Amino acid sequence: MNELSPLVNQQGQNFLNRMLQSPAAPLYNHQAGDRIFKEDLEHLNQFRSQLNQTKPMQKPSQELLTRVEKWLRTVPLYRERIKEIKNLSRDWHQLPTFSRKELAEHPEFLVPDDQELNRLIVYRTAGTTGHPLLVPHHPRAAASYQILIENALKQIGVFPKFEIGRVACFLIGAQKKTVTYPTLLSAWNQAGFAKLNINPEDWRKPEDRRQYFSEFQPEILTGDPISFATLAELDIDIHPKALISTAVAMSPSLKKSLQIRFGAPVIDWYSLTETGPIGFMNPNDENYSLLPHDLYVEVLDEHGHTCSENQVGEIVVSGGRNPFIPLIRYRTGDFGCRIGNQLTQLEGRKPVHFRARSNAKINSVDIARVLREYPIVQHFFEQRLDLSCVVRIRPFSNSEVFATQRLVDELSALFGGVPIEINFDAELGDHFSGQKLTPYASAFNCEQNYEE
Repeated sequence: MNELSPLVNQQGQNFLNRMLQSPAAPLYNHQAGDRIFKEDLEHLNQFRSQLNQTKPMQKPSQELLTRVEKWLRTVPLYRERIKEIKNLSRDWHQLPTFSRKELAEHPEFLVPDDQELNRLIVYRTAGTTGHPLLVPHHPRAAASYQILIENALKQIGVFPKFEIGRVACFLIGAQKKTVTYPTLLSAWNQAGFAKLNINPEDWRKPEDRRQYFSEFQPEILTGDPISFATLAELDIDIHPKALISTAVAMSPSLKKSLQIRFGAPVIDWYSLTETGPIGFMNPNDENYSLLPHDLYVEVLDEHGHTCSENQVGEIVVSGGRNPFIPLIRYRTGDFGCRIGNQLTQLEGRKPVHFRARSNAKINSVDIARVLREYPIVQHFFEQRLDLSCVVRIRPFSNSEVFATQRLVDELSALFGGVPIEINFDAELGDHFSGQKLTPYASAFNCEQNYEE
């Protein structure tokens, strides 16, 4: 455990053992740790202080400009693609934009020449809002998520107890198969954390889910809307101080139902693995408040020009705190308006529901898990009323022969034998139409699934 979580003391280890050895514990299938050292905690405390004292950027700050000037010299992709700019502050809008394609095909070209690799970790995105990516990351940058969650909760008047001997968070999944594990979070005083799958097959007995949640009573819950909706249907005695919905936007009707069911506010969280958290929606608001002070958020039209406050455009970000992928005008593929320090009319992140031949629900995360094993830059998966599915795929430019039949067989098995059609489109996602290319669509997707 020392290698995975170097700062864990004996008291913390004892509590982790309790999470692992509880008679009701799930069938955990993985080990994980935060890999945080003492010097990382010092940086995280400094980040927490800056976050509390600094507002989101209205224009590129001098600190960001200084960082970008360095990246133009040290990052291979930027050194190749960006011509010399004499006055970066004045000519910021002359900088080209970059997309998911560059990160998907050659993430190594975004790693600065002078960046040490001894702390490198790799995250594989879930693929809920686009094809899964392999994202180089740093433990300190990953732990900053906790500081940003803490800040968002503070803004809505929620103050959980993140302390040793208590579970800070359960990350909930409702998937056919996923990684599950417990660990401790050094940035939250060695409080417990567990990634759980509420699929009964991941537990010794289905009723163990009720006992485990009741025994550990996490301070907060995180997860996607479909997983929360599934959890709400179970008779579980749990009293979180807040629910944070990640990956896709949540319908107002589901949010209301969850707040009633759990007696806690529900925060809609806007974040990408490659950018980190961007904003959150206050339970009583309809817009996303920008969160980090070190991420510059622009909204651009199809020509790369800055949109007016009431004009919908693509959300583009620069900066962040991941030293392995410094971002300069990274196009997120999401669309909305920026008004002051808020994003409005955020599009392209709706939950999508699918049905197997047996009428069982299929989570888009399970579809992404199948697709991520293939050389794909982007995809569009659609289910028709007759249950058949069609997949449009943009493969890697220099990929080997695509195992089409194997993919058809795996997707058909997931859906219980429904017909699967695969179409290849080398230009998928290239053409701007005013809206993000959503990766999933279903004839069965409707908000009435969650109406009272």
